[in-house]
Amino acid sequence: MFRAISFDHESRQIKDFIDLPKTLYSKKYMTANETIERQLLLGKHPLSKYFKLKKHVVYDEADNPVARFILTEYKNDENLYFGFFESIDDDGVAKLVFDTVLAYAKKHKYKKIVGPLNASFWLGYRLKIDNFNKRSYFLEPYNKPYYLRLFQDNGYKVSDRYTSDFFSRNPIHESKRNKTKFVKNYAKFSSAGYTINNVSPATFNKSLREIYEMFSELYSNFPTYKPIDWVDFKKLFDNLKPLLDFKLVKIAYYDNRPVGFVVAFPNHYNLISNLTPINKLRIALKRIRSKSHVIMYMGVRRGHEGLGRAMMKPIIKQMYLQVSSVIGALIHEGTPTSEYMKEAVNDKYHYALLERIAE
Repeated sequence: MFRAISFDHESRQIKDFIDLPKTLYSKKYMTANETIERQLLLGKHPLSKYFKLKKHVVYDEADNPVARFILTEYKNDENLYFGFFESIDDDGVAKLVFDTVLAYAKKHKYKKIVGPLNASFWLGYRLKIDNFNKRSYFLEPYNKPYYLRLFQDNGYKVSDRYTSDFFSRNPIHESKRNKTKFVKNYAKFSSAGYTINNVSPATFNKSLREIYEMFSELYSNFPTYKPIDWVDFKKLFDNLKPLLDFKLVKIAYYDNRPVGFVVAFPNHYNLISNLTPINKLRIALKRIRSKSHVIMYMGVRRGHEGLGRAMMKPIIKQMYLQVSSVIGALIHEGTPTSEYMKEAVNDKYHYALLERIAE
């Protein structure tokens, strides 16, 4: 007999919640960040003020933790969000989890349940649905292969699909057609008065504020997106600053106004989930030279269509100089970005956001 325990600040449940992924994943595939999870469970994360969390751990008859999950509630939102889900492969455990979620949604009159969402758009969402035998790249969501089946067996349907595109090394130089497109686009925007500038440590705060303003505008219609204050955005990205290679962060300007941005990271894989001294050293070395890079954030303001492809030229040129491969991360299917460099894609990973009607 399984039982789901709702908890607040109880030390045993906090420990069981945090420790459960360690029983499911090897170090190679571990992406859970204990520091962030503990902050959220204790209500001490910079984003904690934006939502309410209903935290749960599921136990078996021997009182061993076998699953965990969090329900996230936002004020004036008709959706209930389901995330931080981890579970053994057991239909009975899954049924208890999803029945508990549905009962809560119905009791509180939510229209839909959406997930997986780990409390916030800013902290991670989407379910990985293939390529489980490959090490997760930097900031990639990772989960057990059977999770999609558990969701679908309990009434959830895919609402949105995403891909991560893996490009052959130096794709702009391997495809004459792509090279021509990028060069022409870059020349077109340069001659029209656009400039594409590097972000540097000295300009980081100013540049980050510009990215924040564009982010808030351009991502507002993304599934699960919720706006946050500049101060909280800065806190989140200050944590990412030590992971950046600043040569791969660009902002485009037109008439001295920021109109587009690209943020790429060295591929730190899952090193930040366990910041041991040796992993900190590995991160520092990857900032200097990495064999792969992840294009994580990108946006172009309306009226400047085509600029994204132009901004990619200096990014890919830099990766060419570093002999680095490129990952276009977590691209919403059907968006213009999903069409970039299609000829040079040699692998794709797929992800899904799911939902269930609760009424």
